[in-house]
Amino acid sequence: MLGIVVIAIGIVGVVLISFFGKTTTTNDQNYYLLKEVTDASFIDALDLVAYRYGYTDDNGTYYEPGIIKIDEQKFVEIFVRRYAESADIARNYKISFYEILEIPPKVVIRVEYTEPFNLLETFVSNKEYEFTISEDIVGILEETVKGEE
Repeated sequence: MLGIVVIAIGIVGVVLISFFGKTTTTNDQNYYLLKEVTDASFIDALDLVAYRYGYTDDNGTYYEPGIIKIDEQKFVEIFVRRYAESADIARNYKISFYEILEIPPKVVIRVEYTEPFNLLETFVSNKEYEFTISEDIVGILEETVKGEE
């Protein structure tokens, strides 16, 4: 009887280790993917014309050359393309842009994805559970002046 209890505890332990190991590993990978894609999208979405020649916004306010500005639509397009290239194809992702400021460049993004967990993989049953995991990031593009780095 003691042998059956030890085997049962071992199976439960393997199930828990498999579940939490799979979930936390992919969670870290998705966080770093979100961070790197946001950084790269900032650089690609910079408005170089506004930086070199100045910029006049919709209200008529003129900004001198040297202003750091991103293009909102270009940022979203680049972000979605880069994220889709590197994301796991087996998951469903929902990308939400809560705030995108062009001047100063700031974004608030949430990426939600579902993590299916099939207990058949761990030899217990064939029920499938689904967990929704979300990652949030706030990105601000800052300008550094030479000598202050």
